[in-house]
Amino acid sequence: MKAARKIQLNLFGDVIKLMIVGYVIKLMIVGLFCFESFNYDALRNRVEEILGIDIDEAKKIQISRGKFTVKMDDKIHSINVSDLDVAVRYNCKFCHDFTARFADISVGSVGSREGYSTIIVRSMEGKRILDAIDFEESSVNLNGLYKVSSLKRRKAIKKIPRGIKINF
Repeated sequence: MKAARKIQLNLFGDVIKLMIVGYVIKLMIVGLFCFESFNYDALRNRVEEILGIDIDEAKKIQISRGKFTVKMDDKIHSINVSDLDVAVRYNCKFCHDFTARFADISVGSVGSREGYSTIIVRSMEGKRILDAIDFEESSVNLNGLYKVSSLKRRKAIKKIPRGIKINF
């Protein structure tokens, strides 16, 4: 999200609107809660090595509470996400931003009950968009959200090489 905002500012400066053939294009950035992302080929190979299944055939793949779960037909296979570390993208090891702080709206499942999403509005543009849609409000477990966000931050800090100073 930080890189997207830097690109946005470099391309448009303080003006976020672009005129093209009489239309106003507004940029809005939606960020997803993200603990880490995987290189798909490495992930597919690692899951096949550990579980003996091809995730290309999966009906559903989900990561929740430290478990990577794959539903194949009527059978569910599960492993610890930590067993997939070799497939984590390199830059994710240093990223500390779980909740996409630089987005207009951040969305994820952490903090919300099953089947719902937690939405964090971070800008006036994000509020304008959210105000335009119909949704059901519910309480959010902020402690759960803080816990996962803090864990990501601590994990990223551990991976920063000695002598390099990073401003969070």
